[in-house]
Amino acid sequence: MNRLLALALAAGLLLAPAALAQNKPASQPPRPAPTRPSAAKPAEKPKEIAPAKPEPLSKEMEDATKAGPNHRPLEWFEGEWNAIVATPGRDKPDTGTMTCKVVFGDRFLSMEFDGRSRGRFFRGSGMWGYNNLEKRYEATWADSESTAILFMAGKASADGKVFTFAGESNDPVTGRRIITKAVITITGRETWKEEFFAVNGGTESKTMEIVYTRSKNEKTDKPADKPAEKPTDKSK
Repeated sequence: MNRLLALALAAGLLLAPAALAQNKPASQPPRPAPTRPSAAKPAEKPKEIAPAKPEPLSKEMEDATKAGPNHRPLEWFEGEWNAIVATPGRDKPDTGTMTCKVVFGDRFLSMEFDGRSRGRFFRGSGMWGYNNLEKRYEATWADSESTAILFMAGKASADGKVFTFAGESNDPVTGRRIITKAVITITGRETWKEEFFAVNGGTESKTMEIVYTRSKNEKTDKPADKPAEKPTDKSK
């Protein structure tokens, strides 16, 4: 019995170091020394690209695209104007304002109207210019009382004070095509008027007249005797 106990104690002493070795936590690898972040490199400045040189135009293209004497009359209309709108059959006139500005290198006149027409709020805008190739004045107009864009073409009088335009549109009542005519007349140093006509079946009837007076807030240095420069040639 004593011999068996001694053998058991001896076996325990032999196994104890192995058990302690298994329970001992494994040693962790050494941590690397912290490294300082390198300074950020400054962003490289983008290389500047030289603008492309414009291609030279032929004389024909140059003449077709540049603004000339026939565009200068548009400059007289630039500014803000008070408008009185008279409609046939309506006793009380309407009022509004028209703002005109020469745009795109003095090639066109941009027009913005804000006011009333037949007692209702009315807004409209258009563009007016001279087509060098067609040798005529051209104009577009769109407003809050229609879904159509009106296109008109015309010419100036010899003295450069009257501009007559004509175009086609549909009569909403009859559905037939009619001719719409507009006559713009410079009546004074700071006044001008627009007259509109409908030509239906050979009969011409006046549909509207708008008289414009330059706003008192506008300053003009245009001489009274020269409201617009005379065009160089007549339109077709």
